[in-house]
Amino acid sequence: MPPPTNIYFALTEAFNAEGPAVVLASGQAVVYHQIAIMSKDGDWIVRETAAACGQVLRVLADRGARYRP
Repeated sequence: MPPPTNIYFALTEAFNAEGPAVVLASGQAVVYHQIAIMSKDGDWIVRETAAACGQVLRVLADRGARYRP
């Protein structure tokens, strides 16, 4: 993966720091592959394991993310 140039790439790198946990998907995946120049949000496919989910939740908590209903 190239150096993070946007928050979604940086989050993907952080989510996968301890091993494969997520795959960047949807609009940001298209941006990553330089088919589009921007997308408004991020989507990830998360590995269905307790470790992967825990890693994602830790990274988000470390960045102050909160749930919004």
